[in-house]
Amino acid sequence: VEGRQFTIWSPRGPQFGNAQVKVDGHVLANLDLHADRLTPSQPVWRSPRLKHGPHAVALAATDGLLVVDSIEVTR
Repeated sequence: VEGRQFTIWSPRGPQFGNAQVKVDGHVLANLDLHADRLTPSQPVWRSPRLKHGPHAVALAATDGLLVVDSIEVTR
C-alpha cells in the first residue's frame, strides 16, 4: 500500500479463524475473525500512522479461513 494508514475490512463467521498482519516485515496485529454467526464486512483493524510512502502488507491465516473484502488506504 502507499499511504500513511490503512484499514482492513472483513466479515466474521463460524468458519473464519485467526490471521496475522505484517507491515514491512513486522507483525503488528493478530486478528480473530471467528464469530458464532456470519456478520457483514466491517473494519477489523486499523494500522498505526505510518511514514508516508510504500509499505509491504502481508496477511496470513494462522488457522481457519481468512477473508478480506478490502484494504482502505489513507494518504
